[in-house]
Amino acid sequence: MILCLKAKVKHHTHHPFIVSFSDFAARKRVYSYPIPEKKFQRVVVETLLEICDELKSLNQQGDIEDEGEQIRQLPLRTLEEAQRMSLEISRHPSIKRLLIKQLSHLGGKDIKTCTRRILDRILHNDVQRKYNLLGGGRQGKKGFKKTAFFTVFLESVRINFPTATEELVAASIGDHLKQAPARCGGRGTTTTPPC
Repeated sequence: MILCLKAKVKHHTHHPFIVSFSDFAARKRVYSYPIPEKKFQRVVVETLLEICDELKSLNQQGDIEDEGEQIRQLPLRTLEEAQRMSLEISRHPSIKRLLIKQLSHLGGKDIKTCTRRILDRILHNDVQRKYNLLGGGRQGKKGFKKTAFFTVFLESVRINFPTATEELVAASIGDHLKQAPARCGGRGTTTTPPC
């Protein structure tokens, strides 16, 4: 019966939890057949535990793919989307790691350029104009430094520029956010057209 199962899964040997024929032959040499019942039970339990571990690993890989789908939906176009994503980043370290890895590839010739590219990749200009670095002000803007995005930015920039200080990255973010209204519709307008 085991040989029949092996024949059926022969084409699926890329899965690490499926035992190849050589592994099966090696086990056959270790145990003389028929296997005593206690040894058989132990082998079955060990194999089931290996399968469970591999299934957990595959499920985690599936979670990462789902998280990758969230990242493909960038740039975020509404404040609500940005707040949801910030919450997801703070709740799920795997999303944060994946985002840092992807954003670090944007690069730039200096810290300011790198920060600008990352900010434009994450947030649409319509959303950027609703933030400033610390929050508050006349227009009641949200504080970018208070979001989970800030640590993502800092770590992404530091991959390309290891000596980048928090102050320098924060200043670059603040400058870019300050210019958001001018990039789309001009400063001082009460009704700003969408970008």
